[in-house]
Amino acid sequence: MKLDQPREDRLWLSVLLYIALAMAVLFVISFLLFAQGRRYDAINKPEKPTADGIVILTGMSDERIRQGLALLGEGYAKRALVSGVHKSADMDKILSFAEFDATKIACCVDLDYRATNTVGNAGETAMWVRIHGYRSIILVTSTHHIPRSLIELRRVIPNVFIHAYPVNAPGVQIQSWWRYPGTLGLLLGEYVRYLLSLFDLTGNHMVLS
Repeated sequence: MKLDQPREDRLWLSVLLYIALAMAVLFVISFLLFAQGRRYDAINKPEKPTADGIVILTGMSDERIRQGLALLGEGYAKRALVSGVHKSADMDKILSFAEFDATKIACCVDLDYRATNTVGNAGETAMWVRIHGYRSIILVTSTHHIPRSLIELRRVIPNVFIHAYPVNAPGVQIQSWWRYPGTLGLLLGEYVRYLLSLFDLTGNHMVLS
């Protein structure tokens, strides 16, 4: 027996509402897992692995550069790429973030001025890795930025081993993210961008095989 049109419309509306509710619940649960993963990395001190090179992604905190240069100065890699440098910052400015005599690493730091986002960082990293023939890198970026950066980098350099080195940005309270609206908003925005990267909706990529 065929349902009358109003009843059929209500049935479809109910189905759509249940689907929307299920998707909302899935989003919330997956975001909580994402945020807790970032909290774990923020609380636990990262290991200092050795690798061929170090890639430092610039952004909201100079602490990334400071810690990346420290790894290079301590001999954890041969060379470092600072990707996404502002056009106003020269080598002296970048090296000034080092908390030691940076003259000993000045020969081993490369600056990338072209990247303006994470996809661009990945593309510049791929070219840098290819030029130097590196098979492993240490990725230095903010704690909340690690998952998306890894996706974009692994997409273009699938055969290069990547060690993640998360850096806690000053003023970002990821350890207690649920108590701070600013940090919660930051994580929500980053999670949405992470999903876009996960489903490859972030633009063209140059793959290095």
